Amino acid sequence: MIRYRTRAILTLVALGLTASTSMGQTEDLAHLLAPCIAEDTVAAVSIDAGRIDVDAIAKMVIDTASSPMNPSQAQQLKDIVQRLSQTWRQRLAQFSAAGGERLYIVCNLSDLLLVVPVTTRLNESAIKTWMDGLGSGSLAYIRKDGLLIGAPAWAIERRKAQPARRRAELSQAAAKGTNAPVEVYLIPSTDSRRVLEAMLPTMLGPAFNLRDGALVQGLQWATISLDPPPVGTLQMHIESADAASAAAVRDVVTAALTQLSEVPTLKQAYPNLDTAVKLLTPQVVGNTARTSLDKTQFQRLVADLLTPGLFAMHQSILRLRCATVLSGMGKAMLIYANDYEDKWPPDLKTLLATQEYPPSDLLCPAMRHRPDYESYVYRGVDTGGAWVEPMIIMVHDRAGNHEGGRNVLFVDSHVEWVTEERFAELVKQDNELRRKRGFAEKPAE
Repeated sequence: MIRYRTRAILTLVALGLTASTSMGQTEDLAHLLAPCIAEDTVAAVSIDAGRIDVDAIAKMVIDTASSPMNPSQAQQLKDIVQRLSQTWRQRLAQFSAAGGERLYIVCNLSDLLLVVPVTTRLNESAIKTWMDGLGSGSLAYIRKDGLLIGAPAWAIERRKAQPARRRAELSQAAAKGTNAPVEVYLIPSTDSRRVLEAMLPTMLGPAFNLRDGALVQGLQWATISLDPPPVGTLQMHIESADAASAAAVRDVVTAALTQLSEVPTLKQAYPNLDTAVKLLTPQVVGNTARTSLDKTQFQRLVADLLTPGLFAMHQSILRLRCATVLSGMGKAMLIYANDYEDKWPPDLKTLLATQEYPPSDLLCPAMRHRPDYESYVYRGVDTGGAWVEPMIIMVHDRAGNHEGGRNVLFVDSHVEWVTEERFAELVKQDNELRRKRGFAEKPAE
């Protein structure tokens, strides 16, 4: 369930949301989504796939974030963004080809629903396949009041018996939208606000002073409007019961952002996090708290937050792919030893001829842009055979393949990701085992 929610939420960020119909008229979302709304609904969003310009988003990220980078880093960023944009361009095209116009997502405390209005153009089978791809497996579906609703089976059963519920704050939040390609409507119930208010002192620290009832009685709803590139703007409108409540809401948001900016791991990953916090901190205007970013500010936010995240995600993916390659290599070497009297292959290229091993898997995924570079070190070639000490190192990444460490394959075919400090310890341990077995010691590479 957690993975289902996470992937769906990431989809919202990547695609964008809107509250406009295909005819360009404003929908009464409270009426339209009433079959999906419950007392524990905290947010509703919608996606108009036709208004998302993936190429413009990719260009803005590349142009904005690559300017302070060296040529190698800039090329790496460009490769990451182009791969991501190709994926989302294909997904948007698939959604449109299946007759989809808008994808709504209703977020409840207990479940998360994917919702598509049923039209004469809609290919339900294709849309269901598309929606399944957003989760961790096949969803259950129900048609209700002109909507196709997808969710885990237990959530669908809940909806069968649930009467339609129209919440006025959803209409109010939608009315404050700017008709941007991205609009998110936050409508936490009284119970949800009460839970949040009780948790805040623990979350933000005892020094945070929150007036009793400031959120429970004061916070009404919020609208976040994002117009992605080529426009590139962000608007946030938080509605409160009065000016005092609006100030309390601003203090909550400010305290939360400030606390995030002081987390050591986040500060390390996002060097310009303080700037992003200042941009996102809302200002009080009457009984509302508002944030408004123009194109320049929006680009600054993307450069400060999105780019480090892309690099971190890309590096993590490469590390995992590398570990998978080494795991497969270990299994191939064990099969070779079984076929050749418990002897290891004389070199890694021998696996190509004897095990139908793919040539690309002799390269670390992080170094495949350098096909002539020997990215893996075959350290265990001289250790005799398959019955040698299981913790002797067989193969490892060469220094510099990854940032912050390397993957190591051991004789028993398991793979570990280790820091450079830990790798030095493993090499020392490896040499001790070699001495005991009568093998020559080897320096780290």
